Amino acid sequence: MDMETNVLTETDFHQWALDTAQAIREHRFDGVDWEQVAEEIESLAKSERRELKSHLAQLMYHLLKSELQPYRRGASWEITLSNQRKEIFDLLLGQPSLKPCLRDGAFLESAYVRAQLLAAKEIEDALFWTNVPKNCPYTLEMLLPDL
Repeated sequence: MDMETNVLTETDFHQWALDTAQAIREHRFDGVDWEQVAEEIESLAKSERRELKSHLAQLMYHLLKSELQPYRRGASWEITLSNQRKEIFDLLLGQPSLKPCLRDGAFLESAYVRAQLLAAKEIEDALFWTNVPKNCPYTLEMLLPDL
């Protein structure tokens, strides 16, 4: 990789991506930093996993809220749960290779930790951490019964 390409990737990723795509289309393969291309493709895959984890965390967050504050549960919470499930299904429909993430206990636990932190910020109960299960109490079947 030459110094100009390195600077462009760090200062203007968008332009680097456009230039690289154009070089590939024109079969100017010697002008392509293949290691950087591979890293960026891997980064795209990671962003899809992050999106899935984010939707799972939001789903778990709203489930926690509804369990800890059942008196506040209403139609809007049901809509939110439904919407998060739909987002997950849509993502899996377009990216079926993400499904194994849902069977990965560490992946679910990580989403649950995010959900706990979100809920803790909103629920001002002094006993919050004693009332919330330490580990993820949700099975995949509970989270996504229609999967």
